[in-house]
Amino acid sequence: MSDDKEYWLDKPNNIRKLIIGVVIICAGLLIAEFFYEKHAHFAVEHWFGFYGFYGFYGLLCFCVFFFFLVCLLFVMASGFSN
Repeated sequence: MSDDKEYWLDKPNNIRKLIIGVVIICAGLLIAEFFYEKHAHFAVEHWFGFYGFYGFYGLLCFCVFFFFLVCLLFVMASGFSN
């Protein structure tokens, strides 16, 4: 069964538009930090861009954790198939 339907992410131009949109939204949120008062619990939360860097670090740790979890499950599953 072949799927000849062309989806909107199949076109490289649309992927470029999506990436540009995400970058614009992220830059806008980073600039918005200048215009509101933070009610932080810890001093480190007052740093410029802290939440963005913290979120990126959290996502990175999440991805690395699941990568190793998948590797472990693969080893366990292949070991039981004898």
